[in-house]
Amino acid sequence: MAIKELKSDSREAFDDEVAILKRLSTNSNPHLVKLILTMETIEDDKKFYLMFPYANGNLRGFWHSKNPHSGDPLYVTYSSWVARQCRGLVAALHILHDLRKVSVGDSSAEPDQSDRYHGIHGDIKPENLLWYENWNGYADAHHNLGVIQLADFGITTVHGPETVSEVKVKAHTKTYSPPEVELGYTVGRSFDIWGLGCVFLEFLLWLIKGNARKTTDEFLNARKKENSDEEGFFQYTFYQLKHKKAGVHPAVENV
Repeated sequence: MAIKELKSDSREAFDDEVAILKRLSTNSNPHLVKLILTMETIEDDKKFYLMFPYANGNLRGFWHSKNPHSGDPLYVTYSSWVARQCRGLVAALHILHDLRKVSVGDSSAEPDQSDRYHGIHGDIKPENLLWYENWNGYADAHHNLGVIQLADFGITTVHGPETVSEVKVKAHTKTYSPPEVELGYTVGRSFDIWGLGCVFLEFLLWLIKGNARKTTDEFLNARKKENSDEEGFFQYTFYQLKHKKAGVHPAVENV
């Protein structure tokens, strides 16, 4: 088992994350992380904990541990597995984006349209996608490479239909964020879709080129740009801005 200690001592933040995890844990999609139980300390200095099945690592660690190449007899297996993981993660994100206010014990209930709520993950990146080498109930048709799960809902927010497209993102990983955030615009569920698309691009680079550390380092450095807001720091976005207009980064176009 793995125990996550929440950075915040806020009861509200803890309750919000637990509420989302409980809803997601009732879903049978194997690409959604499953909450086992929660804990909290009774001292004045409150600490909150979440317990999950122990993962073998995250997606970036998986890339570093495997090295597919076209001459590998398992290359076709790797290819079909990657396609399955991408499809499963898209389905998992769709579930988060279309949460329904149903009781945890009655996940089959069909609520009214007005009762639907929409989650925005807010921080999709390889480090927040967990790799389980063996997952109960998940069988690969050809070779057991495991399953990738969407995890870490610490900054996830939930919105009604009237506000889901008008979100101001605060805490986030800039590398996987869309240009709208830097330009100061509100965003919606497309924020997560952009981030997942960036991860999928890296996933395909790993599959096609192998040698994950060298491949990802080269791709990262090709997108390197000095951060105008913080001297001495750099940003590695998948887009670039020119005269306050956004476009796909040339390094992405040249992949």
